Amino acid sequence: MIHSEFSAQFDSLNKEIVNSINDKNYARATLLDQARQEILHEIASSDLNLFDAEFFSILEKSAQQTSKLINIVEQDMKKI
Repeated sequence: MIHSEFSAQFDSLNKEIVNSINDKNYARATLLDQARQEILHEIASSDLNLFDAEFFSILEKSAQQTSKLINIVEQDMKKI
């Protein structure tokens, strides 16, 4: 899989995870996150020189979104 495919898949999964958590569909969010983690494992085992600054910016944005989503889930759990 080449850089643009990784970027497109990763970005798409991030958006779907956000949508799933906003819909409180945590089971789907978990499955999507597992797929996203598989992509990260593939990236970690590949030649990182194939990835540019834009891709790493996508990763950083994803980490920020994930942090916000964790806070949302934690707040939802407190309400239960």
